[in-house]
Parts: sequence; structure tokens; C-alpha cells
Amino acid sequence: MHVYRPFTKKWLYYDKNIIEMSRKFKRTFGDNNKVILVPGNGSRRSFSCLMIDAIPDLNIFDAGSQGYSLYNKETVSKLFENDNNNISSTISKEFGLSTDDIFYYTYAVMHSEDYRREFANDLIRQQPRIPKLKNKDKFIDTGRKLANLHLNYESYPPYEGVKFESAVNPSYKVIKMKHPKKGMLEKIVFNADITITNIPEKAYDYVVNGRPAIEWIMDQYRVKKDEKSGIIDDPNKYSRDEKYIFNLLLRIINVSVQTVDLVENLPPLEIIES
Repeated sequence: MHVYRPFTKKWLYYDKNIIEMSRKFKRTFGDNNKVILVPGNGSRRSFSCLMIDAIPDLNIFDAGSQGYSLYNKETVSKLFENDNNNISSTISKEFGLSTDDIFYYTYAVMHSEDYRREFANDLIRQQPRIPKLKNKDKFIDTGRKLANLHLNYESYPPYEGVKFESAVNPSYKVIKMKHPKKGMLEKIVFNADITITNIPEKAYDYVVNGRPAIEWIMDQYRVKKDEKSGIIDDPNKYSRDEKYIFNLLLRIINVSVQTVDLVENLPPLEIIES
């Protein structure tokens, strides 16, 4: 299993004869690890980030993803020992936070609209630098909540505010989701049997790598045929649960709304001068 695009998992046949640059990533990633992904330097899209807990595809983000893992890859087999954390004790002491708290603090800071606006030019050219801020506890708490949303999106409750136009005994198989017409974001035609309506506009404000999370689901969960090989990529075969994709879309609507609410309630960027 690996994360192919935001909120999109695919089965991964991890074999060096198939994967061009397999390296040792499967072994060194380990279990129970977490990684904050950001765009590569020179990205043409506005800065965003995403926490994952599975092997990522290089191109989740524009210009090639860069990742910051919680645990050191070289000692990941010692996952719960003190010497394998990627956050040094020096930084931990400087911020006055535990290593776990710094990880979630960083995730919240990277979501801050003030931070993205203040350091927009730097974030295009170089990797993020995380300032010491006031209200650290609020950032830590928000970072943990964001991580919970983004790591556990497959089990998060579906959004309850939507309505459905549905046939009797509808099919839940998808060919290609779409909006009824350009700009009509409150509706998604899931398939010939189901149309989802009353989608809140706010849900589209949660953008990852230049596209709302909802639209990543619409784009990736569709039947595609590779013209050269003739291989058909059918997302309906991903899960034995016939409603997996349908519920996933509703879950991502909810995750998006909750993410926007959390980000909007972050404290202002008050930097503590060293």
C-alpha cells in the first residue's frame, strides 16, 4: 500500500524489477512512522503540506515531494527508543517542547495562512523554516487534530449535511465523477444513479498541491485506460466494500470542512525573536 496522490492509496508491488528506483524505502520507512510532505523547491503551486503514514509516491506534490519523517529512517527498527527521533534534543530544548509536540506544532504552523503569506517567497525557493511562536500550545493542539483528520480520513465520519438524488437500489460503482456544469460545486454527479447535493462551498477551500481535496478524489477515483498497454485502472476494485469510494468522498468533504475550521481558528503569527 502506498499514497499515490492526496487521499488516494494504491496497492504497491514493491519489486526492484518493476520500480525504477526502489531503494530501501520500504524497509527504512518502518511501521508507525509519520511524514510531513511538502512540495519540492521551485514548485509552481502555492505551498501546502500533508501528513501521511505510508510510503509516498514522489509526485504527490509539484516539483517532487520532500518529506520530514518523525523517526530516523536508519534506526526505524528501534521505533520506540530515544535515539531514533529526527527531532534533536537541542531543538526540543530550544523550543521548550517534547519531540512529538514539535512535530505537530510544525504541522499546524505549515497550515497557518499567516505563515504561508508571510514566507511565500521563501517557501518557493527553499524548504520551510519554522519560527518560534507565541501560543505554542494552541498550535500543538491544532496540529494533533489536523494529523488525526489527515491520517485517519478513511475512518472519519461522512459529512452529514449533504443530500442525495438517488435511484432505487443504486449502484455505487464509479466511472467518472463530475459537476453538472462548470462552477456548480454544490453538486457532484457520482454516477448515473446518484447525485450528491448541498456540498458546502467551504469544503473546496481545503487545497492540497493546487487542488481541493475533494477534486483529488474526483480526479483519481475514475476508470482510466492506459493507451499504450491497454491496462485499465479501475478504482472500484480497490476495496471489497462497494460503497468505499462513495463514503470516501463524503468523508473527504467532512475532513475538508473540519480542516478549514481548524486553520481559521489558528492564532495569529506572533514570532518570538531569538
